[in-house]
Amino acid sequence: MTIKKCVGIFICLCSLLSVTSAFADDWEWSVTPYGWAINVDLDTGVDQPSGSTVDFSDLVDNLDFAGQLHLEGRKNRFGFLVDFTNLQLSDRTSQGQFELDTDTTVSLLEAAAIFSLADGTPRTEVLLGVRSLKLDLKVKLESSGPLGFTQRVSEDVTLTDIMAGIRYVAPLSDKWTVVVRGDVATGDTDFTWNASAIVGYQIGKSSTLQFGYRYLNIEFDEQGPLDPEMTISGPEVGITFNF
Repeated sequence: MTIKKCVGIFICLCSLLSVTSAFADDWEWSVTPYGWAINVDLDTGVDQPSGSTVDFSDLVDNLDFAGQLHLEGRKNRFGFLVDFTNLQLSDRTSQGQFELDTDTTVSLLEAAAIFSLADGTPRTEVLLGVRSLKLDLKVKLESSGPLGFTQRVSEDVTLTDIMAGIRYVAPLSDKWTVVVRGDVATGDTDFTWNASAIVGYQIGKSSTLQFGYRYLNIEFDEQGPLDPEMTISGPEVGITFNF
């Protein structure tokens, strides 16, 4: 599935959103800068010059920090969201006579239309949109055996998927809320699924402290000599500003 096709579908969704919300109240906006204390597992197989494959699991298994920014707009039952995440990782691992160095940059951009099934809270929302992932992966494979060799592989790709999901928003008290989200996506990737649970505590008239946990699993199509699968998970915290 091409990026242009995915973007075209999302533009159509936004156009529908604009028409159906033309007679609604003024837009309500929120922006949330937040951090994601992530644990990243990257499993991959690397083809050797001999034609066989060396498989590595838990390639990147360190606690790192990722910066994110979430923007959301709403008119009654309709709205949209845009979410951007960027992280950089590097690690070194070994398996028998093989050693593997990796340097990975991942950028995630999500854009989705929101369709609420009810007014107010609690409410269930349907999310339809796209997720674009830019993966810059550099790998160096070294063998110390009798037929020692060094092989360098790099992939720099942008993958875009159609995304669909459900989000549930419910108040726990006057100041506490909970937001649970799950979605799946496919297209340029084999399959991606994402789940999160976020609790919010109102700390001001127009600001809310958000904290929770997010899990994202990405199964890639085979990228040249690489066949990677990535899992990104961990707690996240941020502050939502409403205006």
